[in-house]
Amino acid sequence: MDLHSQLSKNMEQIISQFKSRMDNFDTALEQSKSSCSKVHDLVSLSADYTIFKELMWKTLAMLQQQVQLLTAGFDKHEMHSRRTVLLFHGVPEDDSENTESKISRLIHNHLKLPCIDDACIEACHRLGVKKDRHRPILVRFSNMKHKSSVWNAKTALKGSGVTMSEFLTKPRQETFVAARKHFGIKNCWSSDGVIIVALPDKTRTRMVSLSELQQIISKYPQDTASQEPKLLRTTRRGNKNTAK
Repeated sequence: MDLHSQLSKNMEQIISQFKSRMDNFDTALEQSKSSCSKVHDLVSLSADYTIFKELMWKTLAMLQQQVQLLTAGFDKHEMHSRRTVLLFHGVPEDDSENTESKISRLIHNHLKLPCIDDACIEACHRLGVKKDRHRPILVRFSNMKHKSSVWNAKTALKGSGVTMSEFLTKPRQETFVAARKHFGIKNCWSSDGVIIVALPDKTRTRMVSLSELQQIISKYPQDTASQEPKLLRTTRRGNKNTAK
């Protein structure tokens, strides 16, 4: 389990345990109200409990903020370490392959970048456990200039069956997938580890976390977000009919 998942799980357990104990105390307090003769002591205990509960909830909120800050800092650091990495999807896989040679040929033949040679690649290997599908190839370039040159030429891969993507961290990948599900695949992309979304009002917004995405989604519910793609499809259909 990664740090992000572990921190989130720990915080959820703390909140769950605290809520369970407070609920039990609430139940016991309500039951004692009908049987306790010392009304003054009961009122005092009730007031003390209320203050204690408020204090604990504030403490948990502060701890949660600290976890969010820690997670965001770790995510930022991890994404920075991946800034020169690209993933190549759909490259055929075989048992005796040389992934570096495959990527070099792909860059030279499809992307038309003869200046990017083996010396520009620091690491190149398949990612994950071998399955029925071709595993993506992780490529770490020697510097940002080489990575950017390859990334900016990705449209040349159209129709080849091979695609490229940035190596996003788990939180950013989850944000990216959720954004594409809500706003549409063509309206979401990433650049230097930042998720960019084209909104229905024709503006663009940048985000790196699910909390930021949720704020945007609250402004553009599913029915609103889905209107723009339908409008674009209708416009394109009209343009095609006009062209005929």
